[in-house]
Amino acid sequence: MNILDLFGSNVNKYRKMKGYSQEKLAELTGLHRTYIGDIELRKRNISLNNIQKIADALDVPYHLLFLKSDMDTTTQKDNRITIMSYEQFKEELNNSIKLEDNFYYDWLVDIIKKSGVYTGIFKITNLKTKLILNLMQNQEAKFDAFVKEIMVKYIEEMGYIIIEKNLFNKEDIPFTTNVFRKDNIIYLFQQYIRDDYSSIKKKKIFENLKTKYSILKQKFPNQEVNAIMWFVDDRFKKNKKYYLEKAAIEQKNDIKVNVFYGGTLFLELFHYADIWEEVSSYFLKSKQERENDTLFLPDFDTSNDILKVLKKLKVQKPRLYKKLLSDDIRYTQLRNELFPTGENLKKVSLFNSSEFGVSQ
Repeated sequence: MNILDLFGSNVNKYRKMKGYSQEKLAELTGLHRTYIGDIELRKRNISLNNIQKIADALDVPYHLLFLKSDMDTTTQKDNRITIMSYEQFKEELNNSIKLEDNFYYDWLVDIIKKSGVYTGIFKITNLKTKLILNLMQNQEAKFDAFVKEIMVKYIEEMGYIIIEKNLFNKEDIPFTTNVFRKDNIIYLFQQYIRDDYSSIKKKKIFENLKTKYSILKQKFPNQEVNAIMWFVDDRFKKNKKYYLEKAAIEQKNDIKVNVFYGGTLFLELFHYADIWEEVSSYFLKSKQERENDTLFLPDFDTSNDILKVLKKLKVQKPRLYKKLLSDDIRYTQLRNELFPTGENLKKVSLFNSSEFGVSQ
């Protein structure tokens, strides 16, 4: 390991031991965040003065930043860069996909309001099956959002600075977009989980990218702008030929569009394939750990959580609560499916909302 590799590795290690982000270390040293990122990625030489600043900020003797420890397993394995530990990754994932506190309350309100949609003799599935489907969709949507958010964090750790998100009007951005800057180049970064869009939507996606590219060129007329389309899951390449052909056409119009699938982004643009290996290995490990997980559905008849939901409904939506208890056939069917014994409904009937807060 050469001296730049060793120094960058140790800065990364001691920074994480202190619990500092790159932004925090930059603030403490008076250096730019991209400068810190480039040091950790072994892409920048460093002056003696800045070495001392970093050592002081990390509260370590400067010579330790040049020592290789035989016990070092924190951030380097076989000279590979590590952005975060699996434990950090797992914690962020769990926080991202957990159900909102109001999930069951909002769902019960929705089915009472739209009882005709959920009931009737021409519905093959029952309410609990629909709830499981809603739970699954909720989890999948949150997981997709997590994938995009965690990838942004990895990109930032590689020294790319995210530019404020309010560059576009809402009507301009129907698809997830981030804008980064590095080395005086602006990167328009449009990220998708998989390339499986219909022929209509794929055209909208590309036209949307061109629109944002034009907006950025107007906002940053003196800077190079590169547009990136990245599909995280490289098993899906339904429209690859279309995107590559469109990108080649736009290249002739001086619009730089690059299309990447999976790890090719980290190999060809970032030049850090080992970072992709890290994050993809974390997703694989998480998938393996969750193989036996099943969606948990509470017993609406007896669950204390559902009892709290019913009490909240009685307090905040008294009219909907009365509808749920009415003799209308739509609501009797709802009760028969969700509360067959009526145990929680009996308990909430004895609940005096004037004596309790909404949280009870």
